[in-house]
Amino acid sequence: MRPPPTGQIILAIGATPPPLGGVTVFLERWIAQARAHGAIVHHLDPRRVAGNPVAAVVALMRRYDRIVLNGLKPIAVLVAKALHPLTTVAVVDHNASRAFKYDRWWTKPLRRLALRLADEILVVSPHLRVNYPAHQAKISEIGTFLPPDGTRKDAVAATYGAETRRLAEPGEGPVMITAAWRPVEENGKDLYGLADSARLLRRLRKSLPDARLIVFIGDPLDNSVWQEFSALSEAPDLAGHLAVETGQKEFWPLLSSVDMMLRLTATDGNSVSIHEAQWAGCPVVASDVVPRPAGVYTYQHGNMDDLEQKVLDAWRAKVASR
Repeated sequence: MRPPPTGQIILAIGATPPPLGGVTVFLERWIAQARAHGAIVHHLDPRRVAGNPVAAVVALMRRYDRIVLNGLKPIAVLVAKALHPLTTVAVVDHNASRAFKYDRWWTKPLRRLALRLADEILVVSPHLRVNYPAHQAKISEIGTFLPPDGTRKDAVAATYGAETRRLAEPGEGPVMITAAWRPVEENGKDLYGLADSARLLRRLRKSLPDARLIVFIGDPLDNSVWQEFSALSEAPDLAGHLAVETGQKEFWPLLSSVDMMLRLTATDGNSVSIHEAQWAGCPVVASDVVPRPAGVYTYQHGNMDDLEQKVLDAWRAKVASR
C-alpha cells in the first residue's frame, strides 16, 4: 500500500504484533512507513483498549483525514462512519471475505450495510474481488509487502534456539522453513499444512537423508492440529532433522540462508511471508489454492506426491545455480 501524503492525519485500527502474523505485521510496517513519510498516524488496537474504553473514545473522537481498518469488522465500519461521516473510511481485506458464505442471518445485513458505508475496499490480491460483486467501483488492489527493518536481523536471530541455528547451516539436503501463527483447523483442514510439512520431510529423507525442516509456530494452541503435528514431528526418524520454534519470533532473518520456504495453506490472501522470501532470494513452494507471485513453485493442495516433486524441483534448481 502506498504511503499517505505528508501531514495527513490517519487513524489506523487493527492489531499489531503480538501475535505475529501476516495481517498484524502488515499493519505494523505500514504505520512505520506512513510515519516515516510524514503522515500523522494514530493507532487503535481494539484488544489493548478493551479494558480502557475512555482511551478508545478519545482516539475515536479526534479529527482524521482518513480511517484505515485493517480487516473487515462491520461494527468498526459502522462506528467509524457514525462518528466521522465525512471522513474516508478504508477497509483492508486480507482474506476475511472468504467467510462471507458462512454469514449468519444477523451478520449478513450488518456486513452489507458496512460495505455500503465504507468508502474504499482495499484487497490484497485480485482473486478477492469476486467476493464483492456489488462494490467493484470501491475496490483497489494493494500490495501487502513492506520489507522488514534489516538493522534488527541479529537481534531477531538471537532469539532462536541452538537446534534451529544448527539446522539452518548448509548441508547436503534442502533446509526448509514454514510458519503458522497458531495451529488452526478450518472446515476440517489443517489451515497451515503443519502435518503435511512433517510428512514431506519424512518422504524427502528417503532420497535426501540430510533434508531438514524448521517450523515457526507463534501460539502452539493445544488442539487436534497441534496434536497431529506433534505426533509426526516427534517421530524417531525425524530426530535431529526438525526443529520447532514457538513463541512470538520472526523468521525472516533465516530466509537468506535456508534453501526454501514452504507455504502449504488451505486458503490464503496475499502472503507476506512469500514476499519476504522472494525479497531475501529464497525459493518458495506454495499451494495452488490462490494465485501466487511469479517464480513460486505451486503444487496441488493435498497432493503429497506433487508437493514432494515441486520441492525436489526447487532443490535441484537451487543446487544447479550454485
